[in-house]
Amino acid sequence: MLGEFRRSVGGYTTSISTDLNHLLRRLMNETLGILDEPAPLSQIVVAVTEPELTRESPDSPTLSRLLPDMSEDNDTAMELRALTEDYLRAEKSDRIRCVLDQLEEISQTGTTQIFVHHESVWEWLSALNDMRLVLAEELHIVTEDDAERVHQRAQRGDNSRETMMSVVYELVTWWQDSLLQAMQAGMK
Repeated sequence: MLGEFRRSVGGYTTSISTDLNHLLRRLMNETLGILDEPAPLSQIVVAVTEPELTRESPDSPTLSRLLPDMSEDNDTAMELRALTEDYLRAEKSDRIRCVLDQLEEISQTGTTQIFVHHESVWEWLSALNDMRLVLAEELHIVTEDDAERVHQRAQRGDNSRETMMSVVYELVTWWQDSLLQAMQAGMK
């Protein structure tokens, strides 16, 4: 199971079961696979030979969820994507790797305790949020009604793929909220 984050000296502590640690690491690796997907050769050639002034939105719905357009105007969105997408992908990947490294270290030592330093709390929040975005795309969560459908699905208790994904989505959401609440408690 996942433990609630608690404020402690220098950061926040929580616990994670071996099974959930494995599951979260797997989800993080899948998210990295989406973010770190190599650019098409034609895009690399253009980037080397001339400045890239525009870039199309990704074909992958999951990548589009992780890196949404930054403008409703298509031309502006393409210009902003050309300027920022590579940087944003790298930043998201780095944050996920920070958390993944810590979860892998915990797995290797056999402990279930996690300590998140104040300096790395934003990496944790970002990584958890990106996992939620990947799951939200897979579960087709767009509206509040969709989120409620997923919440109800998580309560079913069957072993279907959608139910299990709904449970993981609920757990990651709860864990992220737990960390945010621990941070807010420290600000009072």
